[in-house]
Order: sequence, then structure tokens, then C-alpha cells
Amino acid sequence: MTGHGGDLTRRSLLRASAVGSATWLLRRPGRAQAAAAPVVVDVHAHNFNATDLPVLGFVAHFIPFLTDFSREVWDEPDKLCRKLAEEVITAIKVVTPKAAVELPEVAAMTAWPGPVADSAAADRAADAVARGAAWLERLFGANWDINTVVRRAAQVVNLTAHRRAEVTATMAATYPGVSLFVPMLVDYDGWVGDNASDKAPSPLADQIKVHGAFGRLSTKVPLGKQPDREGARLHPFVAFDPRRADALALVKRAIETEGFIGVKVYPPVGFAPTNNRCLQPNMADAKDVDAALDALYDYCTQNDVPVTTHCSTGNEFSLGLRDLVAPHRWAPVLAKFPKLRLNLGHFGHMEGIDSKRGLRSCEAWLRQAGALMEQYQNVYADLSGSDLNKDGAAATYAGFLRQAFAKYKSIPKRMMYGSDWWLNRFFDGAPDYLTKFQTSFMNLFPDDNDMYADVLGRNALRFLGFSSDDGGRAKNAQRLTALYESSRAVMPSWLSA
Repeated sequence: MTGHGGDLTRRSLLRASAVGSATWLLRRPGRAQAAAAPVVVDVHAHNFNATDLPVLGFVAHFIPFLTDFSREVWDEPDKLCRKLAEEVITAIKVVTPKAAVELPEVAAMTAWPGPVADSAAADRAADAVARGAAWLERLFGANWDINTVVRRAAQVVNLTAHRRAEVTATMAATYPGVSLFVPMLVDYDGWVGDNASDKAPSPLADQIKVHGAFGRLSTKVPLGKQPDREGARLHPFVAFDPRRADALALVKRAIETEGFIGVKVYPPVGFAPTNNRCLQPNMADAKDVDAALDALYDYCTQNDVPVTTHCSTGNEFSLGLRDLVAPHRWAPVLAKFPKLRLNLGHFGHMEGIDSKRGLRSCEAWLRQAGALMEQYQNVYADLSGSDLNKDGAAATYAGFLRQAFAKYKSIPKRMMYGSDWWLNRFFDGAPDYLTKFQTSFMNLFPDDNDMYADVLGRNALRFLGFSSDDGGRAKNAQRLTALYESSRAVMPSWLSA
């Protein structure tokens, strides 16, 4: 979930992107100069606001160096975030709208609003909180700048206090080269205990309606449309919580009625992809959780609905839950549902890789994920929040990534770009994440323009079922095509091709 870089203006980002594209074109003059710029699909992003999730506890999980301390071990991160949010909301004087309030406004929209600017008031509030949390800097050392970390968190609070339409417009303005954003909803309500204040203020059913409305709006009014580009479309994934009684019904409504194109599951809150009865004997409802997950996989397989899972150690809700998230936990699911379209989000980073065995480590998540991708033709992975963009780790991770691409021959056609925006704003380099990723990937594989285009977008279109090597059209493509036709909207080139 980490990034790299500094603050950029929209103009400088466009200029950097153009320079990066020119560099790529000059690498292979004979072939590349005549090639069109690759379609960019951000297959893993987020555009919800603070009423779509229990944002305070969620932010606490993302404070650097404190993500492994759950509330039962150390509750100071949570207290700090609640204090920060209180100070920021008071300073910026913005009332965060619930989904039901925003929905009528979306229905009447004929244009997207402007992006949300960083707030000087939020910075001042953050500085005040940081002065009262100097103990954190003393605890972790001089290399950890409490003001910088708390300011980033404050700007996230500022952003997510606004309307979802403004959050969405900010995402599109941050990455103007993207043609398709795939925002992911999350659903933590069943895993945060009985405290009502920790549950999402906007019910999931209302979230589905408003985010579906954004998708339909983007068919008619693409984000960032310019004379030389189509603009970005927005087609989301719905969240699935196996503890929610109506979870599958909500998924069906989202996919079949509201224009959603996939499902997001989030095991680090406390469940494994399957076999919870054995893995978690103290989970009273483990049998029901397993049954709910099986029903989801069956529906998604039968209806060609792609599933993205969180495949990273970040944001585990309690210590030790990362073990439930490891790629190998999906092996029994895929044995039972071998045609399931599955994306291992974040590709595991460098978890399980040791200094001696490297990628040969059985515990290495890159190895586990690669093995599944070799065995099952519909298993993909994304590099959202990638260590490829991380200071101090980029070179090491790039070496392991190069090994994985060489060892597992399916990976070049299954690896996908994703930003993990707005979550990547907690870390350095969110504004130029795409540009940095493009540069890093071109440096990693300097002589393979075809792979570059695959990773930037073509693989995502295959995963989503919008294109295939044999020219067939999956059910997902048929559903989305029907949405454009019913809206009398111009079909994007990546869907009509």
C-alpha cells in the first residue's frame, strides 16, 4: 500500500506522463513509434466517502508502523485517529453526506464537479494533533516524521468528508491517463463488534445505488473527456461480507440491476476464503460463513462475475489474521470452482520471502500466487499499492518480480495495474503513482512493449471479461454492453473492440 515520490500539479503530472510515454516509444523505434498509447485500466481503486465505512477505525489500521497493533493490544492509534478526525472536521466545516442524501443529486447531474483541493485548515488541525502525539516520534525514532504522517491522514479525512462525486472527480484528475476505473466497495460491518458508532453510516444497499448511479453517469459523461481522449469510465465492484444475511442478494442486485461488474472480498477482517470451520474452530458461525462464501463463488462462476480479494498483510483487523489471507488459502476454492475469475489484489508484496531462499521460499506469497496462476487460467493479480514504487524496497522487489515473471509463464498475461487510490494517499507519492509505476515497469522490462501494454490495461480487460484472445464475449461484457445501449451512450473503444 506504499508509494513513492512527491506532490505534483495536474500540469506537471501530464508533462511527466508525456515524457514517460516518449521514453517508452523511443526504446523500440521500429515497432513502437507507430503504436497507439496503451489503454490504462485502474483495476483496483476506491472512491467511497467517510459514511461508506467505519472510517476512524479504518484509518487507525493504516497509520504506518502501527498496523499490527489491534485495539486489544494498543488502542492509541484508534484514539489518535478519532481525535484527528474530530479536529479536521471541525476545521474544514464540511458535513459528509450519506449515500441516500447524495443519490438524488447524482440523478440530476449533467457534469462532474471539480476535484477536492487539499485543505490548509486540515493541515493546521493535523499539526495541533501531532504536537500532542510527539511520543510516537520518540517511540519510532527520528526517521519517522509525525507531522507528515498525520498531515496525510488529515487530508484523507478532508477528502472523504466530501461528496462521493467530488471524491470521484479527484481520483480522475489525479490520474488523467486512465480510461477505466474499477472502484471497490468494502463492507466491515459484521467484523467491528456491536458498537454502532463503528459501523458504516450509509447502509450497503444505499451505497450500491449511489455508486451504480456514478457508473451510469460515466457512460454518458466520461470523466476528464478531452478532444484527444475518450475520458474515463467508472464501473465498480460490490463488497461481499459473508456474515451479512442478505449479502448474496445485494451482489445479485448490484450485478444484474445497478451495473456493477464484479465483487470484492476482504479476508483480513477475520475470515478465510473457505474452510473456516477447521481454520477457526472458535468462530461460532464458521459453518455459515463457509456456506455464504461457497454460494458467492458458485454465483460468480455461473455468471462470469470477477472477484477481487485483498491479498496483502496490510489492514489485518487483529494480529495473526494475515495467515487467512495468503494466496494458498484460495487453492481449495479454485479446486472446487476452477473457472472462477479471481484477482489476488496487491500480489502479496514481499511477504514470506527470506534473504536466503528468496522466491524459492514456500512461504513466499509471490510463489504461492504464481503457482495458482499457472494452474488456473482465470487467476490474475494486481500491483496496486506496489512495492515497485516504494523507496528502499523498490529495487529488491523489482528483482523478485522479474524472477516471478520468468518462472511463471502465465504471469505476463495475468498481471494488472492498480493504484489503490485513495488509500495510497496515506503514503508518499500518491499523485504520481501511475507515472512512477510506468517508469518502474519500463525499466524492469525495457524491451517488451507488448507486456507493458498488457499490464497497463489489456490484462485487466481480459480479467473483467471485456476482451479475450479468441474473440469471445463473456457475460460480463454482454451485461455492460447492454448498460451502454440502454443508456444510449457511446461505447468506449476498450469495450467495443
